[in-house]
Amino acid sequence: MISMRTDNMTLDGARRRVVAAGFTLAEVLIMVMVIIIAGSIVIPYLGSSNYSVARAGARRMASDLQYAQETAISTQKDITVTFDLDNETYWLSNESGVLIHPITSSKYATNYKAVGELSHLKIATLIANGVKIASGRGSVTFDSSGVPDVSGTVVLQAGESTFYVTLSAVTGTVTVAAED
Repeated sequence: MISMRTDNMTLDGARRRVVAAGFTLAEVLIMVMVIIIAGSIVIPYLGSSNYSVARAGARRMASDLQYAQETAISTQKDITVTFDLDNETYWLSNESGVLIHPITSSKYATNYKAVGELSHLKIATLIANGVKIASGRGSVTFDSSGVPDVSGTVVLQAGESTFYVTLSAVTGTVTVAAED
């Protein structure tokens, strides 16, 4: 009988031990659970590009409102954000005209129809001091202290996804929330 010794195991020609090289049941179950949890978090967002578009548009608007407020404080000049609901556009201005964007060096205006990834985003309504505006123009002006002259909410929609950008008149805080 031939006998070999390898790594502290004796392999006999008649009775070879097969060393299992695989995963235990516990390891497989843990991996399945991790995949299920990750999938439950990621899949809802993959299926709805409208959700991502609405969220991106709302965050961009919130960022622009905060920029207007900070610019009003730093320059000690009133800054106005004007919304044109009919054309899905808003822009930042002061008494000299439309502000220049610090990065693009062009007019500080956002036209959702012109931005490729946001092209099917709609400014549905603007609610200023409790008054709902569904078409036309509305605006908010930040004074030199950063206090807005109105409180309000801008409703953004992309398909079935809706986001709300809300501005508090007392604190000037801008919040973004998705419709439940």
